[in-house]
Amino acid sequence: MKTIMIVEDDPITAMNEMAILNDYGYRVIIADTGEKAVDMCREGEVVDLILMDIDLGPGMDGPEAAQKILAERTLPIVFLTSHSEREMVEKVRGITRYGYVIKDSGDFVLTSSIEMAFDLFDAHRKAHAESQRNAAILRGIPDLLFVIDRRGRYQEIYVPDSSVLPFPQDEVIGKTLDDIFGSDEAERLLGVFDRCFQTEQAQSVEYELELAGEKRQYDARITKYDGNSILAISRDITERKRADELLRESETKYRQLFHNAPAGIYEVDFATQRFTKVNSLICEYTGYTEKELLTMNPTDILTEESRKIFLERVENILKGMPVSKETEYCIKEKDGRTRWVELHNEFLSRDGIITGAAVVAHDITARKQAEESINAFIAERELLLREVHHRIKNNLNMVKSLLMLQSRALNSPEASRALKDAAGRMQSMEILYDKLYRTEGFRDLNMKDFLPPLIEEIFDVFPDTIPVTRNIHVEDIVLSSKVLLPIGIIVYELITNSKRYAFRDRDNGIITLSAEKNGNVVTVHYSDNGIGLPATVTVESSTGFGMKLVGMMVKQIRASLLIERSQGTKYTIRLEV
Repeated sequence: MKTIMIVEDDPITAMNEMAILNDYGYRVIIADTGEKAVDMCREGEVVDLILMDIDLGPGMDGPEAAQKILAERTLPIVFLTSHSEREMVEKVRGITRYGYVIKDSGDFVLTSSIEMAFDLFDAHRKAHAESQRNAAILRGIPDLLFVIDRRGRYQEIYVPDSSVLPFPQDEVIGKTLDDIFGSDEAERLLGVFDRCFQTEQAQSVEYELELAGEKRQYDARITKYDGNSILAISRDITERKRADELLRESETKYRQLFHNAPAGIYEVDFATQRFTKVNSLICEYTGYTEKELLTMNPTDILTEESRKIFLERVENILKGMPVSKETEYCIKEKDGRTRWVELHNEFLSRDGIITGAAVVAHDITARKQAEESINAFIAERELLLREVHHRIKNNLNMVKSLLMLQSRALNSPEASRALKDAAGRMQSMEILYDKLYRTEGFRDLNMKDFLPPLIEEIFDVFPDTIPVTRNIHVEDIVLSSKVLLPIGIIVYELITNSKRYAFRDRDNGIITLSAEKNGNVVTVHYSDNGIGLPATVTVESSTGFGMKLVGMMVKQIRASLLIERSQGTKYTIRLEV
């Protein structure tokens, strides 16, 4: 049930109107003054429509009360008066109103005016809501909307920001295209408008406008608005144009680099196993045209061995296994020749799965041929060196054998022993030489590969007269041949000295040899459990050649020598490497 407020200072008139409205199903409340009507509305009284008398006697009149109420609430007001004079109508001209009824016009006129006021109010409310909705939509559109007549004059403008206009928005209204763009551009745009009217189809046009000293690019969609105007929806495409230009420049540079790079470049699809792009150098490498290569499988230009490597790599890639980005293949040219290429792959992925590769290929045929020539030369050199080494070894062995034969032919024990010692020292040189020439560098050798075999050879040359136990502990220590040969001679002299003098009148003996490295210091320990070296015998004072030779070898390798004479004899040699 709708509620109507009657604002009337005449109680009889108010009661009569109330009775009429009650009969038509309305709830009615009465205010006998303008002030009371205003207070009731402020206090939140439920009111759907007000019947407002214009003349309310002393105090606030109807128009003033209506203005105060409408300042706080939105509702329909129908004015009542017993006067039809022009001045009474003029009093309510500036007030939002929904009817003007002469009192005592009859029940039908009154109720019809109220119904029309309700209908008009609902229509205004719906129109207002629609207007607000349209305004919100326009505010949310980033585009510029213009209504322009056929002569090019701006009629309406809707823009998100007035800074996108060359003039303040209110100044643009009424200006022409000529004022904004100049005559030539205005004529072009008017031609687009004419096509839109003639074809009654939307048209597209791009234009340029200078704002704050910067030229901006726009794309406009032109549609017919009414019989004399068009609607232009314009969008700023400056950044898109710049991005497009940068993309075109980038694509141009890429194409130039792709086709003119000093390396072969191609792309391949692993799923189809086909070339998708090739540059001119790849065509030169293979002898095929670009059109021919784009119909081929990469395996078509590979040798049999390289084809196996390629297919294995593709299989591993499709399985998600890691593979190197660099590889080498031997390719078959169209005329049957072969060429080596080194490939650098950058894998292409889609949704985390490798689908292909962009490849840079370098011709390494000359390098491969050079490597083959070098390898052949090295192989020939190694063969020659091994032959030379074999002959030198045989010569050393012959000298050693001659010394041994000569020692056996002499009657003098001292002379025979001297030749045997020389043969033993030659044996040390032969063993070292044999070990060295079996290594790659011919310069360095592991002590573990040299000393134990040397000791066994010494015992073979000088068989034991009594059992001698040998305790050998040599670490992995790589030394140059310049150091190892003196150490070998020292070890030879110490062992032969022990065998001759240390175990006199003994049933057995023990010798111990160890070598270790700590930091850059190598320490060699040699000892026997014999009778011990007399205190009067030193390296410096010895008259024997063997001890003098030990002293010379220690000095040659810049080492130190310590002799201990407790429970046999112990020699400690230390040198920095």
